[in-house]
Amino acid sequence: MLAWKSCRKEIVKKLLPFSKFTIPNEFCSSGPPDYFVPMEQHDLSSLSIHSQEQVFVKDLLLVFSGYQADNIRFERCADSVKWTVNASADESLRSRLYAESCLPLAGILILLRHNIYSLRYDLERGRIAMAVAGVAEDFLNADIMDLLIELERESREKNKPLNLSDIGNFTRPFMNIARQILDTVAAIVKRDLVGGEILTDVGKRVQSSVSQSARTILLRMERAGLAQYYDLVFCWIRYGSLHQDKAHEFMVWDLHATKMFSRSEVMRGKDDNDFLSLIDGFDQRYCVINELCPSQLASASSDIVKCGKYLNIIEQIKGETSTLFTADENKWLNGNEVDEWKDMEVEDVISRIRKTRIEASQRLVLLLRKQFGLDELFESIRGFFLLEQSDWITSFIELADEQLMRSLKDTVAKVIEAHFEEAVDCSTLQDDRFRTIFRPILEKHSVSSFVRMIASVNKKENSMNASEETGATQPESESLRGADALSLQMRLTSPLSLVFPPNFALNLAIIFRILFNLHRAMHLLYLKQLCVDLPGEERMLLEWMLHSLNAYLSHCTMHAIPALWNAFMLKISKSVSLEEILSHQASFVAETNSLCMLSNVNFMVALTAFTTVVVEYSMDIVSYDVAVQRSRVALNGVQEALSKSDDNIASAQLQSRIFSRFY
Repeated sequence: MLAWKSCRKEIVKKLLPFSKFTIPNEFCSSGPPDYFVPMEQHDLSSLSIHSQEQVFVKDLLLVFSGYQADNIRFERCADSVKWTVNASADESLRSRLYAESCLPLAGILILLRHNIYSLRYDLERGRIAMAVAGVAEDFLNADIMDLLIELERESREKNKPLNLSDIGNFTRPFMNIARQILDTVAAIVKRDLVGGEILTDVGKRVQSSVSQSARTILLRMERAGLAQYYDLVFCWIRYGSLHQDKAHEFMVWDLHATKMFSRSEVMRGKDDNDFLSLIDGFDQRYCVINELCPSQLASASSDIVKCGKYLNIIEQIKGETSTLFTADENKWLNGNEVDEWKDMEVEDVISRIRKTRIEASQRLVLLLRKQFGLDELFESIRGFFLLEQSDWITSFIELADEQLMRSLKDTVAKVIEAHFEEAVDCSTLQDDRFRTIFRPILEKHSVSSFVRMIASVNKKENSMNASEETGATQPESESLRGADALSLQMRLTSPLSLVFPPNFALNLAIIFRILFNLHRAMHLLYLKQLCVDLPGEERMLLEWMLHSLNAYLSHCTMHAIPALWNAFMLKISKSVSLEEILSHQASFVAETNSLCMLSNVNFMVALTAFTTVVVEYSMDIVSYDVAVQRSRVALNGVQEALSKSDDNIASAQLQSRIFSRFY
């Protein structure tokens, strides 16, 4: 059993301690009771064929209703019904009970009634199971039993007794319908389906049914179940509330309300869905079960989750929900809207859900702008990650270089943080409102390894190659220096963390690491140039290195990133919903990666190799001859990567800037 299913059973037992009703055996018999007169004592052989047939007609009406009769009795065993017919009756009549499809249909109805009771009188299965079973019960009672009773009444009024052929002719058209309804209800019981799982299964049967009559009943079952699910959806997307979901059949669970299981326990053995893997604490309180989202609403699943999530965050910010809605929206809060949903097509309901999500997103963004300075935070990102105001990075390199030159295992993170604070204190960012959320960290992989891994994921390479990539970087931390591992992160909490998903923060960190390495390499080159005893060929090498680094750095920090960021901020200022902001972020990252060749693995590997040579030569780790050789190999790799790039504009610009004067 899936972890979430077993957890659900425990949760529902706690919430619904008296969840089952006992059904008297008379209404759901599995076999003849002990007090019944043995069938052998009912001798029908002395009766005429016509009289025997009338006895069987009377008994059939009883077994159709699920009751044991004097001359027709049954035993229900799992998925089948075993019949016992009075052996003293005429053999041809006994055969006709089967030939006229009377007993086969009665067996289906008995099993159907048993499965209906299993759903209707077990509150643990939830309101959707009860609604679906209710439609099946209506079909059983109204479409079959009431009509059988009416047929018998009419026959009495006309003084024309029913016979087996009459019953067979009347009930035979219901055989296929009843079988499909039984299969549907039995599947819910056997597979222990709940909530959205039930709706998904019923929806599939609606699509695959070729019988118009059966399809009509299945559609009624689907609509009845959806109506119940809509109530749960409505409470979540309009109020952010799950109080009505006692049976935990909705796709979102409030784990804090029950305090029985953690999210990791409920989701054990499952992968997180991308749109649910958020780092703002939402996942610690709420848990999303994908299987409980019905296939009918699958296209709106993200909207459903986000909408309730936004409302909960708005409530945390404002402290109340009464002011979350405009006057025009308040008319729906009395439940009128969800009543309208029941008569709508699913596509129209999905449109309503998406509209509600957009409204909630817009309210959230408005609050983030007014109370949390969202636009100012983006400007802070520009200064810290994109090094638009790079005065602090120069001070930081000077202060922390002794630590940065050490191996990673000998680098002290707290000392790095202290130098970072000191550098910012002496820079134009000292009064930045958000400076405290930006913290230096030491990663376990170099920036080129990060680019490799991201490219591997983006290209969806096979697992063997991916594992080789990962495995290749495992021991890398042993050879890394502090400068190679330095990165920057944003320590955000809800609600601002909503605006900066992990992927965007990761790409910002990669941009920072590349720019930082370039700034540091150039800083070390300047220090090297101050040496008065350098021969001419070494000064030429330094000038060549400086030009190459500066060409790429200026391409990024003067030509590409500022223009892209200005366009990005213009879009952000006009964005009214969170989804728009996230979309613009993705576009900015994609355009920056393209123009700066950040996603080109071969280019980044070659550039990193060149930067490493520059640093090692500037620090006198390698000799002049080795530096010349390795520099040319690295720049050859850069040129080769540019020549093979798919982005002709960016590669042409970089080739012109890097190789225009030297090489």
